[in-house]
Amino acid sequence: MSEVRLPEDAPLSGESLGYVQSHALAGLLVVAVVRGDGTILREPSNSETIQAGDSLAILGRPDDVAKAVRRIGGEVQMLYRGVRH
Repeated sequence: MSEVRLPEDAPLSGESLGYVQSHALAGLLVVAVVRGDGTILREPSNSETIQAGDSLAILGRPDDVAKAVRRIGGEVQMLYRGVRH
Protein backbone atom coordinates (compact mmCIF):
# COMPACT_ATOMS: atom_id res chain seq x y z
CA MET A 1 0.00 0.00 0.00
CA SER A 2 1.22 3.47 -0.82
CA GLU A 3 0.18 6.91 0.32
CA VAL A 4 0.16 9.67 -2.26
CA ARG A 5 -0.05 13.23 -0.95
CA LEU A 6 -1.50 15.63 -3.49
CA PRO A 7 0.08 19.09 -3.65
CA GLU A 8 -1.93 22.22 -2.94
CA ASP A 9 -2.00 23.00 -6.67
CA ALA A 10 -3.04 19.48 -7.71
CA PRO A 11 -4.81 19.48 -11.10
CA LEU A 12 -7.15 16.75 -9.80
CA SER A 13 -8.62 18.99 -7.10
CA GLY A 14 -12.37 19.21 -7.51
CA GLU A 15 -12.63 15.97 -9.50
CA SER A 16 -14.60 12.97 -8.24
CA LEU A 17 -12.72 9.95 -6.94
CA GLY A 18 -14.43 7.87 -9.63
CA TYR A 19 -13.02 10.13 -12.34
CA VAL A 20 -9.56 10.09 -10.77
CA GLN A 21 -9.54 6.29 -10.44
CA SER A 22 -10.72 5.68 -13.99
CA HIS A 23 -8.39 8.21 -15.65
CA ALA A 24 -5.32 9.08 -13.60
CA LEU A 25 -5.14 5.97 -11.40
CA ALA A 26 -6.42 3.27 -13.76
CA GLY A 27 -5.56 -0.18 -12.43
CA LEU A 28 -5.07 1.07 -8.87
CA LEU A 29 -7.49 1.07 -5.96
CA VAL A 30 -7.95 4.01 -3.58
CA VAL A 31 -8.91 2.48 -0.21
CA ALA A 32 -8.89 5.67 1.87
CA VAL A 33 -8.65 9.43 1.58
CA VAL A 34 -7.02 11.48 4.32
CA ARG A 35 -8.10 15.11 4.23
CA GLY A 36 -5.69 17.92 5.03
CA ASP A 37 -7.42 18.37 8.40
CA GLY A 38 -6.76 14.71 9.30
CA THR A 39 -10.26 13.38 8.58
CA ILE A 40 -10.03 9.82 7.26
CA LEU A 41 -12.54 8.56 4.71
CA ARG A 42 -12.33 4.75 4.67
CA GLU A 43 -13.71 3.03 1.58
CA PRO A 44 -14.58 6.37 -0.05
CA SER A 45 -17.35 6.46 -2.63
CA ASN A 46 -16.68 7.28 -6.27
CA SER A 47 -18.64 10.52 -5.83
CA GLU A 48 -16.24 11.83 -3.16
CA THR A 49 -14.51 15.02 -4.33
CA ILE A 50 -10.71 15.13 -4.24
CA GLN A 51 -9.30 18.22 -2.52
CA ALA A 52 -5.89 19.87 -2.67
CA GLY A 53 -3.70 18.55 0.14
CA ASP A 54 -5.52 15.19 0.34
CA SER A 55 -3.55 11.99 0.76
CA LEU A 56 -4.74 8.88 -1.03
CA ALA A 57 -4.06 5.37 0.33
CA ILE A 58 -3.61 3.30 -2.81
CA LEU A 59 -3.32 -0.44 -3.41
CA GLY A 60 -1.33 -1.47 -6.45
CA ARG A 61 2.06 -2.52 -7.67
CA PRO A 62 4.75 -0.03 -6.65
CA ASP A 63 5.82 0.60 -10.25
CA ASP A 64 2.21 1.31 -11.27
CA VAL A 65 1.84 3.71 -8.34
CA ALA A 66 5.07 5.46 -9.35
CA LYS A 67 3.79 5.90 -12.93
CA ALA A 68 0.50 7.34 -11.64
CA VAL A 69 2.32 9.78 -9.36
CA ARG A 70 4.38 11.03 -12.29
CA ARG A 71 1.10 11.71 -14.13
CA ILE A 72 -0.72 13.46 -11.28
CA GLY A 73 2.13 14.96 -9.28
CA GLY A 74 2.41 14.56 -5.56
CA GLU A 75 4.64 12.66 -3.20
CA VAL A 76 4.51 8.92 -2.61
CA GLN A 77 5.36 6.98 0.53
CA MET A 78 5.35 3.18 0.72
CA LEU A 79 3.21 2.20 3.69
CA TYR A 80 3.28 -1.57 3.30
CA ARG A 81 4.86 -3.99 0.90
CA GLY A 82 3.15 -7.37 0.65
CA VAL A 83 4.98 -10.66 0.53
CA ARG A 84 4.79 -12.74 -2.62
CA HIS A 85 4.56 -16.50 -2.33
